[in-house]
Amino acid sequence: MAPQSTGTRYVVSKGSTTTGFQLYLTGSRQPVFSAGTTAGTYSVVGSSLASGTWHHLAATLRGLTLTLYVDGRSVATRVATGSVRRSAGLALVAGRYSPSATGGLVGSLDEVAIYDRALADAEVAAHAAAGIDPAVPDVAISGPGAVTDQTTAAFALSSTKPRVTYTCSLDGGSYAACTAPAYAGLASGAHALRVQATDRWGQTAPPRTWSWTVDPKVAADYTPVAPSTTIAPRVASPTSSSDAAFSLSASKDSVTFACSLDGGPYLACPPDVHYSGLGEGDHTLRVQSTDRFGQTEPSPAALTWKADRTAPDTIALALAPAPGADSGWAVFAGTEPGRFECKLQGAGDWAPCASPLALPAGVSSITVRAVDAAGNADASPATVTLGEAPDGTEPPARRPSPARPPASPSRRRAARP
Repeated sequence: MAPQSTGTRYVVSKGSTTTGFQLYLTGSRQPVFSAGTTAGTYSVVGSSLASGTWHHLAATLRGLTLTLYVDGRSVATRVATGSVRRSAGLALVAGRYSPSATGGLVGSLDEVAIYDRALADAEVAAHAAAGIDPAVPDVAISGPGAVTDQTTAAFALSSTKPRVTYTCSLDGGSYAACTAPAYAGLASGAHALRVQATDRWGQTAPPRTWSWTVDPKVAADYTPVAPSTTIAPRVASPTSSSDAAFSLSASKDSVTFACSLDGGPYLACPPDVHYSGLGEGDHTLRVQSTDRFGQTEPSPAALTWKADRTAPDTIALALAPAPGADSGWAVFAGTEPGRFECKLQGAGDWAPCASPLALPAGVSSITVRAVDAAGNADASPATVTLGEAPDGTEPPARRPSPARPPASPSRRRAARP
């Protein structure tokens, strides 16, 4: 039998605690044999049995002498007084106290035998010897090759003895129960798996060892060259957005990336990188890739972009037509590189325009706004009236010829209505 419970559990029972006999285990797995006589109930008790380990358990009642055996050896004996209470109608039950009782034996029970006489010590020992194989169990291990680039390892264990359990120790660690051990994330270098086999009678064999080495250099795709990273931006520079996204790739497969933003620490990052809440100014993303052999590129890839959310100022000047000409001119500039948008007579939609701009006949005013490279538009466009000087006064009588557009104005803001 192989006990596993911690409560009182009956192995064999006939009758009750006052009439008949019981072979059972206490809550601490101590074997007990008891018999009821006219003088009371008498018991013999053995030492606690290991949980889950098989034992040969026997008991005899020879006259008034109770004897308990464990694994073929007598462990306790006692002589009762009075006469044994017997009854032909008492039920014989295995694994519980009575046919109607709950709480059966927790464990395994095999080859139960009841005799109509008390066996001699030699007979009990022979029964135990017939069931207990004295040979320690063997163990066979199958695992990875002697040298491999794989950082995982799986093993198959077997034994020629039945009902064997195993414990395993990896690289000198503690032994733990195992059936088909598997390991991941193994470091480069030598490794050893040690396995002990224990049979159902608690007999343990010396450990067997399986040794192997993890060496990335034996991999078919190994090269001593570290990978290099390419950063593909998904954000313009400059940009008015506080968000930025990038796609990362490397010159090797099976790499991992680490990213540093604006000089911060390198942190693991995915191939698609996203940042948000960025402030104005220049930003730099640096990326390092590491291949599956632990080789990291020595010089990180870097990409710099600018976040600009400040709109430019607009400077504009409109000049009346020269005598005999039909159109005047508008000359304008911005405080930042970019482009311009105009409205004639202050109406309609904004339309792209460039300086100098010839004004159609009949147009007396123009509104201009500068738009920088990030797309920020001047929120207070410049509006000037034909023939009006930048300070709002009448211009001098002499005006430039329409055939030669005037030069760009100085960086002075035109008066706005």
